[in-house]
This record gives sequence, structure tokens and C-alpha cells, in this order.
Amino acid sequence: LGPTYAEHARAAAIAGHAVAEVSDFDALVEADLAVLVNPNNPDGRVIEKARLLELAARLRAKGGLLVVDEAFMDVGPIEHSLAGDVTEGGIVVLRSFGKFFGLAGVRLGFALTDALTAERLDAQLGPWAVAGPA
Repeated sequence: LGPTYAEHARAAAIAGHAVAEVSDFDALVEADLAVLVNPNNPDGRVIEKARLLELAARLRAKGGLLVVDEAFMDVGPIEHSLAGDVTEGGIVVLRSFGKFFGLAGVRLGFALTDALTAERLDAQLGPWAVAGPA
């Protein structure tokens, strides 16, 4: 959902996914993989939790996945975070240590998701997922 931080689209394209930036939230239901930044970077747009959960349920019903980058949620409206809603599956929440913990320049984050999706992510990361400086 754009305009937004571009690195997620770039990574998805490198992984072989067809990437399309959409400006209409409702268009995301057509995707197999929907990636949102909430609160958004650069404009601060916030998508309400209820809308995100509805989208996640619709994607999950067809085997899709909702990824929500919450790197700026530490200073955002925490009531819209999906961090506590990942156990049903179909949702991955990304968070960052570097933004608000005095770790400028350190690329260190984590993903919250259900156990099965976590196993699949772990298999992709390998044994050295965190660089030495981090």
C-alpha cells in the first residue's frame, strides 16, 4: 500500500514475487502477499486494527499472508498494533530495535508470527541472521 518505504517491494521482487504498489487499501485483498507499513513511512498514515484483521482473515482464507512493518509503532498508536494477534496465522509483524532504542545504524529487528510461519522464516534465515556489529 503506497506510497511507502521501498525496501519490502525490492526484497519481494528479488525473491521472485510479482510486485504491484496499490493506493487503495481494498485492492490488497486480491494479493497473495500484502505488505503494509503501519504507521506508514513517510507520511505517518495509520490503518485501524479492525481493518487489518479483516484483511488478514480474507488473505488467510485463501492461503495468503499479511506482513505489517510496525517499525514506527513504538511512537505510534499502539492500539492499532497486530503484535498480539499473530497466533491465528496469516500475519507477520515486523519490529525494529534501531528506530527508538538509541541504536542508529544497527539493522536489528524481529518478526512476530505463528509457530508454523516462524519455522518457515527460520529455515530461510540460516544460522547467522544477525550480523556481528548488531
